[in-house]
Amino acid sequence: MAKQIKKSDISEADVFQNIRQSAEKTITTINKLNQELTKTSTKLKNTSSGQKFDSTESLNKFITNQKQANKLVEQAVKLDKQKSIAEQQKIKATAELERLEQQKQRTQQQKIRTQEAEARQQNRINKEKQRTIKVTRDESNAYKR
Repeated sequence: MAKQIKKSDISEADVFQNIRQSAEKTITTINKLNQELTKTSTKLKNTSSGQKFDSTESLNKFITNQKQANKLVEQAVKLDKQKSIAEQQKIKATAELERLEQQKQRTQQQKIRTQEAEARQQNRINKEKQRTIKVTRDESNAYKR
């Protein structure tokens, strides 16, 4: 009899593990970048708030700082979007894994039910054969006639 090939022989047990790990790493990286952006924006705020607008040079420095602050805000918004996308991917991967686990359990239950039904059927066949053999013996036995 040939060896039966199982799903575990072909693929990993957790197909979505890489997606979840990637999403977790992305979220961690984005959180670190957000912290750095916060530190940088705090520094820019401190330098901007203490400036005096008495010369063109100080105005140009203030404008430069404001442009940097605007870029930081844009980057923070982009990072937040990427973080939410990564979190959604992680949630989807977890949900898909759960769905696959449930499907696997249903398949196992169906397999067990099928085996039980086959066993009952085989039991009936065996009982019928035994009855047929007994009837044949009884007919051939002179004492039972």
